[in-house]
Amino acid sequence: MEKTLTQVLLIEDNPADILLLREALEQDTLTSFQVTTADRLKAGIKLLQGNDFDVILLDLGLPDSQGLNTFIQLHKESPDMPVIILSGLMDDELAFQAIQFGAQDYLVKRQEAWETAARTIRHAMERQRSQITLRESESRFRALFENSPVAYQALDAHGVYVDFNTQLCELLGYEPHDLMGQSFSEFWSPETRPTFPRKFARFKRDGKMEADLQLLKKDGSVIEVLLEGKVQHHLNGQVLKIHCILHDITARKTAEQAIRESQERFVTVFRSSPIGISITDLAEDTFVDMNDAFLKMFGYTRAQLLGHTTLELNLWHDPEDRARVVGMLRRQGMTSNLELEFNTQSGELRNALVSSELIDLDGKQHSLNMLNDITETRRAEETLRASNQSLREAEKIAGLGSYVVDISSGLWTSSSILDQIFGIDETYIRSVAGWDNLVHPEMRQPMADYFANAQLGQQSRFDKEYKIIRNNDGVERWVHADGEWREFCHL
Repeated sequence: MEKTLTQVLLIEDNPADILLLREALEQDTLTSFQVTTADRLKAGIKLLQGNDFDVILLDLGLPDSQGLNTFIQLHKESPDMPVIILSGLMDDELAFQAIQFGAQDYLVKRQEAWETAARTIRHAMERQRSQITLRESESRFRALFENSPVAYQALDAHGVYVDFNTQLCELLGYEPHDLMGQSFSEFWSPETRPTFPRKFARFKRDGKMEADLQLLKKDGSVIEVLLEGKVQHHLNGQVLKIHCILHDITARKTAEQAIRESQERFVTVFRSSPIGISITDLAEDTFVDMNDAFLKMFGYTRAQLLGHTTLELNLWHDPEDRARVVGMLRRQGMTSNLELEFNTQSGELRNALVSSELIDLDGKQHSLNMLNDITETRRAEETLRASNQSLREAEKIAGLGSYVVDISSGLWTSSSILDQIFGIDETYIRSVAGWDNLVHPEMRQPMADYFANAQLGQQSRFDKEYKIIRNNDGVERWVHADGEWREFCHL
């Protein structure tokens, strides 16, 4: 089982105690503890400002702070952080005072305490979480029993209310007089109410109960609660009172439902996505699942892929690509838009942009892979490159130059043949001013008017003869420009 990670801030100036605690925590089988140390209170508080710790272990006798005030200063800086006091053999009373001021627990600096340090830390963290939950609950409900973090009710042997706290009234939305003397069964949801006699009888017989229940609030809404109860008996064995506490777990149930709905949405996207998606076991490379787009891309059936590896099926055109992807996943948890080549069942080579993410399924690492097939795009690009090459060769044979003008920026690019016609090289500034310098002075205003009228009239064609002065030798030449706006023009 994988250990959970707990970040510990240890504020202690005794190297021996630090070493003993580290050694004890390293032996724990449930939790991996990462311990950061500080030998001064001031240094510890500074570490809190830039790090996320789960728990603090604090010595009350530090070089820069002594006694209970040490805890008070620290607790003021981080009131929601669980703090465990490290106490000397004679400091139990001081440690107990710190607990009264908000510390979670204390450890006496001796071998027996170090052996239980891991368990003490876990319990302190859990208690702190419970206390935070309690404070949040108190902000929602004004009147609670001072020491009761949850709703409480007491029933008689027949299941009738004989006592309860204000929080129960808040939980169900009733006034106290609405509950007193009523049967608990009246507040069960209509669907579960018929099961009350059987479950209540078993409750009394077993002496305890822990169950999720659906209760009906006064406004008609149904809430989910976790009921924990215990039966109190007379000395003669008769039922005296049945004590119950109720936790509102509606939010948890809602979250669980949201997770289920999220999983359903994922399945829907997974199945219907036009992008090929697969899930593989990261260590074993075996297929766990894939969508129809993935099957169509590679030409396999689901049965032909499930339980088989990508290497076994020779899907990678270069098998080293898989090692590279797996290495990236282990290092950074994901990959994005890697362009790779794959082999289909028919032997066809396909190009795809691959994005993968490391996910956990049943405690094992898996890779969620999304393959965007760009084979046709790459083929079209290759065709375009060949076409452009043919165009360049044709321009060279015909002595035609081409250029592209970005109307918004006034910048333009030119082919090598056009550079020869204009007598310019790669250092020439291809701007509106640069173009004007090439146009013969007699033609500059007519050409400016032509461009302006063409743009205002939204003409798509460009067809004009005009005179230029070559930049390198000053020779005058007549040229004929023919093209379309935002397309290539030929000279």
